[in-house]
Amino acid sequence: MKIQLLWQNYRYFPYEREFAKREVQSLMGQKPSEEKTGLAVNTRRGWERSAKRTTYFREIFSDEGHKIIPLQTQIEALANGSISSDTLVSGILPPRTRQSTRYSAHGLHEYRGKFNPQVVRAISNIMRLKPGDWILDPFCGSGTALLEAFHIGLNAVGIDLNPLGVEIANAKINSMHVPIDQLLEQTATLKVHLNERIAGMRFDRPFSSNQIKRLGGSNWQSRLNCPDYLRLWFTESVLVQLAAIIDEIGNLPSNKIRSFMRVILSDIVRDVSLQDSADLRIRRRKSPPENSPAIPLFLDSLSKKLSSILKTRQLVQAMSTTQVAIHGNVLRCQELFSSKMGHNFPQRFDASITSPPYATALPYIDTQRLSLVLLGLIDARRIRDTERSLIGNREITSVERLQLEAALTENLSGLPRECVFFCQMLQNAVDLHLDGFRRENVPALLYKYLSEMAQMFRQVHSFLKKSAQYALIVGRNSTRLGGQHFTVDTARLLVALAKANGFKHNESIELEAYHRFDVHQANSIRSETLILLEKE
Repeated sequence: MKIQLLWQNYRYFPYEREFAKREVQSLMGQKPSEEKTGLAVNTRRGWERSAKRTTYFREIFSDEGHKIIPLQTQIEALANGSISSDTLVSGILPPRTRQSTRYSAHGLHEYRGKFNPQVVRAISNIMRLKPGDWILDPFCGSGTALLEAFHIGLNAVGIDLNPLGVEIANAKINSMHVPIDQLLEQTATLKVHLNERIAGMRFDRPFSSNQIKRLGGSNWQSRLNCPDYLRLWFTESVLVQLAAIIDEIGNLPSNKIRSFMRVILSDIVRDVSLQDSADLRIRRRKSPPENSPAIPLFLDSLSKKLSSILKTRQLVQAMSTTQVAIHGNVLRCQELFSSKMGHNFPQRFDASITSPPYATALPYIDTQRLSLVLLGLIDARRIRDTERSLIGNREITSVERLQLEAALTENLSGLPRECVFFCQMLQNAVDLHLDGFRRENVPALLYKYLSEMAQMFRQVHSFLKKSAQYALIVGRNSTRLGGQHFTVDTARLLVALAKANGFKHNESIELEAYHRFDVHQANSIRSETLILLEKE
């Protein structure tokens, strides 16, 4: 039987077409041939279930006239608002000009550095993972892989040291598992109460003292974590609105729905703060407004994101699978699993999929500090310490740098020769007259990063089944030392570490990254690498 798989109308990156071919071969057992409008493959009866799992095709039909619209296509089509569920039933989809990456709960919260959700589904298919299999994401961030695991029917455990990432990841999963009637009922209650609080108020001027008391109550500041710190970054008129939202969220009976609401609140925080929302670092707005409509923004965001989630839940029914993000260090997996999950996790995982940090990575904690403090996930005095705990962070003291440089000289971590040589090359290139302290720190930071990633490979290796696959998507970065430009090929270095710690390197595939159109576009990574490993 011949099956034809039709491309979408939008532009594909070369790697997406390659992934599509590999998916078809893995799912249907035959290598497909290329045709002008898509791919074709000869397969056996019962192909429909495999066809429904594919990622990149608009529709798939057999020479007997039977047609399948893949679940991924249905989810994305509903998410972009161009069709309704009734249109899906008809089986006729209008052409789409772009790929959606914020479908389902993927758009719940902005989170820099997360990877494309379609890639997770495609990799899972290429790995031949089956519904009910367990995957491990040792750097789960905001839960992209965990949410895709829910869509596919996989069990998944994620680990991350960023408490906000873990909060977002679990909120995404919670939004898919809580009963829809509870979600709608508690959302409606929250909206009514918040609208009552702001009835008749204007947001183009500061609130009066009477309005502040009416909106927040006489003790509204007591509901805030680290109020003295928050006053530095929010006007009083905005801060009382945030306190009111927190108060109403706290009155909801469902802990999982409260988590969902808290994350939606977090996503608007930078926009109503005195922080320049387009900047990763701590910089204040040049001309901040005296008030901002925090509550209306929150309610509008809640409506839009809930709508996206409900559309997906029409198509993907909650199954008896588990997806959970754990706050902790991947270098202590056994301790984490024992304390957080007890016996509810498998002794060995079927696969691992992740997008790890790279050396001198994004300042996640610093960037997200307002949300972390407002939600009570971190004390304001612990911001820098928390940042320093992340693998790949760029914060070390002079004493730590000297200790790491001594460790590099002796290679006390026992890293592969290729990794040590590159770190030493960077160290020899440092010019104390040209390079500031951040550049001077780079060789030591890279050695620290590679040492910790070696430990990570050993930990993940111990929790994977024999011959299980491990997929990592990582980008390059660069530095300038002593007037010379150096590219840090993180993927190549990680492959060397993996091979030294029990993994076989099957292949590496270059992925063109989506360009970022913001103030950091000049520094954005334009390509990433998919590393495919196998436990030996």
